[in-house]
Amino acid sequence: MTILISIIYYMNIVEKAYAKINLSLVVLDKRDDGFHNIDSIIVPINLYDTLYFYENENSISLRSNVNIPNNIVLKAAFLIKEKYNVNCGVLIKLIKNIPIGAGLGGESADASATIRGLNKLWDLNLSVDEMESIALSLGSDTLFCLYNRPSIVRGRGDILIPFDYPEENIILYVPKLKLNTKNMFLSFDEDTNRLNSPDEKLGFNSFLSYALDKYSELNEIYCALKDHYLKVYFSGSGSAFFVFSNGEPLDIPLCQSLKTTIKSKLNNF
Repeated sequence: MTILISIIYYMNIVEKAYAKINLSLVVLDKRDDGFHNIDSIIVPINLYDTLYFYENENSISLRSNVNIPNNIVLKAAFLIKEKYNVNCGVLIKLIKNIPIGAGLGGESADASATIRGLNKLWDLNLSVDEMESIALSLGSDTLFCLYNRPSIVRGRGDILIPFDYPEENIILYVPKLKLNTKNMFLSFDEDTNRLNSPDEKLGFNSFLSYALDKYSELNEIYCALKDHYLKVYFSGSGSAFFVFSNGEPLDIPLCQSLKTTIKSKLNNF
């Protein structure tokens, strides 16, 4: 009983870090700051990591069920502690469910959940502008994940135009192959991955043709999905595919499948 009381006392904040999918992703020109401008339609889905924030005397530490080198959760925590001269520390427990290297925004979601969680745990009372500034300093998808609402996303991810979207059923197909977002952008060829017509925007992904050409495993999965579904989507810089379907997942070699839904209910800070 004493142990149970102690756990309840110290477990102050819990945040869910929701994954996202891209209904479209058009990569545009490279900016002077090294980022690319994008024009994307992004929606959150009901797949999430869970972060627990415990009070700690002064140090910052992270425990996770998945070992991730240079975990962005720690980067976000140290950034906030230093920026706002926070005197106390935090123990963060991360339960990782979002697949890594799949284009589902897991890293950005965890960073945004850390911003929200530490704002509450440390009583920082950060303004919306302050939280947005921190989010953008940590990545291009992090601002979207801060709000978790369907949005048209432009610029380098700093322009969000929210809209309503129904809670539709989807099936994720996540290959064993993991792709690195930075490497995918470095390999991006603006001339050969151009959107030909605005009418083709929904479902278009600037990285798809390159990924299918370079990775035979992805091409094999994509072809198997195309044989069964009318429309197959590629999320982010990959490697996950998804389809809108109420049926049961296909048994596709080299990847795992997961049924979930688009998340339409909004979160508040």
